[in-house]
Amino acid sequence: MGRGGRRADGERNRDAILEAATALLAEAPDASVTDVARAAGVTRATVYRHFESRDALLDQMLLANAAATVVTLLEAMEELPLAEALDLMAGQVVALAQDNARLVAATSRRIQELAHASLAAEPLVEFLARRRARGEVLSELGDAWLGTCIRVLCLAVVLEGAAAGGRADELGRTLRTLVC
Repeated sequence: MGRGGRRADGERNRDAILEAATALLAEAPDASVTDVARAAGVTRATVYRHFESRDALLDQMLLANAAATVVTLLEAMEELPLAEALDLMAGQVVALAQDNARLVAATSRRIQELAHASLAAEPLVEFLARRRARGEVLSELGDAWLGTCIRVLCLAVVLEGAAAGGRADELGRTLRTLVC
């Protein structure tokens, strides 16, 4: 059995659906559940067995991709001096916004709702706590609030999509001012 008691083939189907949705919706944000099913090599009924609606599929796709992106980014930031780490974050956020501008535009309402819902499990707060313990975070603001502020600033840039092009330096400066 896999996650949540699902069978291994069910896990494979679910993963294939999420992977296909990510690839397909990046190119065609209005793609249907039928299109996603075809790209994943499963039936439409199989998609609906795993996701009750297109919005539920989008939610899970966005959450899975955001979680993987945040973990990878925080790992890359871990050993950098804090100012460089925040600049790296800013650059990655802008690149993500530009690379996924069509998908962001099509799912902006969902992104905002999901970001708000996922604040409780914020790995950035742990990152900030480690950096504070090392004497790098100088802000008097608490780590949880700083994490929220950073997330909101990054989300604002992501929601700008392709228009975020020149924002990496500005976002980096803002994050450094907030944290350091």
